[in-house]
Amino acid sequence: MTPTGPFSRDQIGDVDMAMQTETGGQQAAVGQNWYSRSPDTVAAALDIDPEAGLSAATAAERLRADGPNALPEEKPKPGWRRFLDEYRGYMQIILVVAAAVSLVIQEWSTAVLLFLLTVLNAVVGLRQQGKAESAMNALKSMMKASARVRRDGVESKIPAERRWRRRRSTASR
Repeated sequence: MTPTGPFSRDQIGDVDMAMQTETGGQQAAVGQNWYSRSPDTVAAALDIDPEAGLSAATAAERLRADGPNALPEEKPKPGWRRFLDEYRGYMQIILVVAAAVSLVIQEWSTAVLLFLLTVLNAVVGLRQQGKAESAMNALKSMMKASARVRRDGVESKIPAERRWRRRRSTASR
């Protein structure tokens, strides 16, 4: 963390943020986490007037430049990959090894039975995982996050994804 001009850089997670080291005659603590700083220090670092909030134009510009305040959607795994992932558990590995040993000692019926058991176990696991994902998606669709914001001096409630997410440093603005 090296200061560059009136700004210093903080790395919070994978977000690179910069803050003014001098705010209103006060020396801001370099290296502190944002949540532990005073609201005035954070507002000054982000160039926001707490009483008026952002102008609608500034908020729209920051939303366009930085993106929405939303987690990226995870790409679903293909079915064949999820099926193979079922074979990563210890029980499945033990059953597959037992089936292989049964083949080596020429116990055909035991090998086939163990193989069918592993396939059945994987199918049941996939079905349970699918039900859990469906339940999670249903809960996710019922829950809509919102944010209280101040735009042009007026407080309002907006969907959280329409709130801009801080990605770039204030030094680059």
